[in-house]
Amino acid sequence: MGNALTAFGSQARQQKASDFLDEKLVELLKKRAARSQVKAASFNKLLLRFGHLNKGFAKCKTVYHSLDIDGNEVIDLQELAEGCNKLGFNISNDVIDKVFQATDLDGNKVIDFREFIVVLALLYMISTEENDNSTQLDPDIIRSFNIAQETFCFFDSSGDGYMDRTEVTAVLLEGDKGGRQLEGVAMKNTIARRFEELDWDNNGQISFKEFLYAVQGWVLDEDEYEAMPDDDQKEKMAAKNAAAQRLQSTSSSVAAIKMDARSLHAMSMKSSMKKPYGLTSNFD
Repeated sequence: MGNALTAFGSQARQQKASDFLDEKLVELLKKRAARSQVKAASFNKLLLRFGHLNKGFAKCKTVYHSLDIDGNEVIDLQELAEGCNKLGFNISNDVIDKVFQATDLDGNKVIDFREFIVVLALLYMISTEENDNSTQLDPDIIRSFNIAQETFCFFDSSGDGYMDRTEVTAVLLEGDKGGRQLEGVAMKNTIARRFEELDWDNNGQISFKEFLYAVQGWVLDEDEYEAMPDDDQKEKMAAKNAAAQRLQSTSSSVAAIKMDARSLHAMSMKSSMKKPYGLTSNFD
């Protein structure tokens, strides 16, 4: 009974955190759409910028490993909170906790790299609500997050902070040159698959959080999710290699010294076997 109550309480907290995050993201996306001076001309032109998404999302690995203090390949709430300070995020611990809970999909109280990309993007958006230059993030990461927001806003033609099936259909048809390449059942099936990829909770609407989970799967390969050494690990590896090289060099020097010693010993033995100077034999 106690375990059931604990699980129910945990689910309730996660739902409350998700509701808070969704409301906050809707607010931020509406503000972004309102202040955007230029909107992308077409979805196809947005697709051309997806290479920047790949570059920025891949660089998130460096941040991920720098925050993973204990090196266990996942990040807990304490590591995330400390990391936000390092990154210069102006954000409260309460908001960090809510974002963490809302993005911890399996509820195991840690986030993996897939979840971390979403967490970092959302924390960046919240932290830079008033000042876009207030973090220590790599410019490529910031650019990828901004492109993701712009792409979402392009789909969200109503500007309500969510994407629905009608909006997704309209954009994909436009990207297909008005539907001249795919028609009828084929086009409907394509749109249905894309919408299912985006709408994780099957409620008919796509939040920015769901969009981020889907889009990283489009631009990152499986091997890009693998662990990558951070600067500290690279330093340790370099130090280890240097030590091995010094040991190898030392071993070579010791071997050379031993060889010289053996040569000197052999020469000494040979000299000791020679006749003393000045002594001759009657038979010489």
